[in-house]
Amino acid sequence: MIPFAMTRGGPLWLPPSRAEVLDESGEGMTKLIDGLRTRSALRQKRALRPRNTLHDDDRDVFEDILRGVTLDRAKVKEGMVFAMDHAEHAGEIVHTLKEALTLPETAPLTKLG
Repeated sequence: MIPFAMTRGGPLWLPPSRAEVLDESGEGMTKLIDGLRTRSALRQKRALRPRNTLHDDDRDVFEDILRGVTLDRAKVKEGMVFAMDHAEHAGEIVHTLKEALTLPETAPLTKLG
Protein backbone atom coordinates (compact mmCIF):
# COMPACT_ATOMS: atom_id res chain seq x y z
CA MET A 1 0.00 0.00 0.00
CA ILE A 2 1.13 3.51 -0.77
CA PRO A 3 0.49 6.20 1.86
CA PHE A 4 -1.58 9.15 0.69
CA ALA A 5 -2.65 12.53 2.01
CA MET A 6 -6.38 12.83 2.61
CA THR A 7 -6.12 16.61 2.30
CA ARG A 8 -3.62 18.71 0.37
CA GLY A 9 -0.53 19.16 2.51
CA GLY A 10 -2.07 16.96 5.22
CA PRO A 11 -0.44 14.04 7.00
CA LEU A 12 0.11 10.82 5.13
CA TRP A 13 -2.27 7.96 5.88
CA LEU A 14 -1.66 4.30 5.28
CA PRO A 15 -4.82 2.17 5.19
CA PRO A 16 -4.76 -1.07 7.17
CA SER A 17 -3.67 -4.13 5.27
CA ARG A 18 -6.25 -6.65 4.21
CA ALA A 19 -4.71 -9.15 6.63
CA GLU A 20 -5.25 -6.75 9.54
CA VAL A 21 -8.92 -6.34 8.65
CA LEU A 22 -9.72 -9.90 7.66
CA ASP A 23 -7.82 -12.09 10.09
CA GLU A 24 -8.59 -15.81 10.26
CA SER A 25 -10.79 -15.62 13.35
CA GLY A 26 -12.99 -12.90 11.84
CA GLU A 27 -12.26 -10.77 14.90
CA GLY A 28 -10.67 -8.02 12.82
CA MET A 29 -13.80 -7.61 10.73
CA THR A 30 -15.96 -7.59 13.86
CA LYS A 31 -13.80 -4.83 15.37
CA LEU A 32 -13.99 -2.86 12.13
CA ILE A 33 -17.79 -3.14 11.97
CA ASP A 34 -18.14 -2.25 15.68
CA GLY A 35 -15.92 0.79 15.15
CA LEU A 36 -18.01 1.93 12.19
CA ARG A 37 -21.22 1.51 14.18
CA THR A 38 -19.78 3.52 17.06
CA ARG A 39 -18.69 6.33 14.74
CA SER A 40 -22.09 6.31 13.05
CA ALA A 41 -23.88 6.53 16.40
CA LEU A 42 -21.68 9.45 17.47
CA ARG A 43 -22.37 11.27 14.20
CA GLN A 44 -26.11 10.78 14.64
CA LYS A 45 -25.95 12.03 18.23
CA ARG A 46 -24.03 15.13 17.12
CA ALA A 47 -26.51 15.75 14.30
CA LEU A 48 -29.41 15.80 16.76
CA ARG A 49 -27.70 18.42 18.92
CA PRO A 50 -28.22 21.94 17.57
CA ARG A 51 -25.06 23.57 16.33
CA ASN A 52 -23.42 26.35 18.30
CA THR A 53 -25.04 25.47 21.59
CA LEU A 54 -23.25 25.43 24.89
CA HIS A 55 -22.75 22.13 26.63
CA ASP A 56 -25.03 21.76 29.66
CA ASP A 57 -22.05 22.04 32.02
CA ASP A 58 -20.88 25.26 30.35
CA ARG A 59 -24.39 26.73 30.45
CA ASP A 60 -24.61 25.92 34.17
CA VAL A 61 -21.25 27.61 34.78
CA PHE A 62 -22.37 30.72 32.87
CA GLU A 63 -25.67 30.89 34.76
CA ASP A 64 -23.77 30.58 38.06
CA ILE A 65 -21.46 33.40 36.98
CA LEU A 66 -24.47 35.56 36.10
CA ARG A 67 -26.12 34.88 39.47
CA GLY A 68 -22.95 36.03 41.22
CA VAL A 69 -22.35 39.21 39.20
CA THR A 70 -22.18 42.43 41.19
CA LEU A 71 -20.62 45.83 40.57
CA ASP A 72 -17.28 44.29 41.52
CA ARG A 73 -14.87 44.48 38.58
CA ALA A 74 -13.58 40.95 39.06
CA LYS A 75 -17.11 39.50 38.87
CA VAL A 76 -17.91 41.42 35.68
CA LYS A 77 -14.57 40.33 34.23
CA GLU A 78 -15.34 36.68 34.99
CA GLY A 79 -18.55 36.89 32.95
CA MET A 80 -16.84 38.71 30.10
CA VAL A 81 -13.98 36.19 29.99
CA PHE A 82 -16.45 33.31 29.85
CA ALA A 83 -18.33 34.99 26.99
CA MET A 84 -15.11 35.61 25.05
CA ASP A 85 -13.85 32.07 25.65
CA HIS A 86 -17.14 30.71 24.27
CA ALA A 87 -17.64 33.26 21.49
CA GLU A 88 -18.62 30.53 19.02
CA HIS A 89 -21.81 30.20 21.10
CA ALA A 90 -22.55 33.94 21.11
CA GLY A 91 -26.22 33.54 20.24
CA GLU A 92 -26.94 31.31 23.20
CA ILE A 93 -24.83 33.46 25.53
CA VAL A 94 -26.78 36.58 24.53
CA HIS A 95 -30.08 34.71 24.94
CA THR A 96 -29.08 33.49 28.43
CA LEU A 97 -27.92 36.98 29.41
CA LYS A 98 -31.16 38.54 28.12
CA GLU A 99 -33.22 36.06 30.11
CA ALA A 100 -31.22 36.78 33.27
CA LEU A 101 -31.68 40.53 32.85
CA THR A 102 -35.43 40.32 32.27
CA LEU A 103 -36.28 38.04 35.21
CA PRO A 104 -38.12 40.02 37.89
CA GLU A 105 -36.35 38.12 40.68
CA THR A 106 -32.88 39.16 39.43
CA ALA A 107 -31.46 41.67 41.93
CA PRO A 108 -31.00 45.23 40.61
CA LEU A 109 -27.26 45.23 41.50
CA THR A 110 -26.81 42.03 39.48
CA LYS A 111 -28.56 43.65 36.52
CA LEU A 112 -26.28 46.70 36.78
CA GLY A 113 -23.19 44.48 36.94
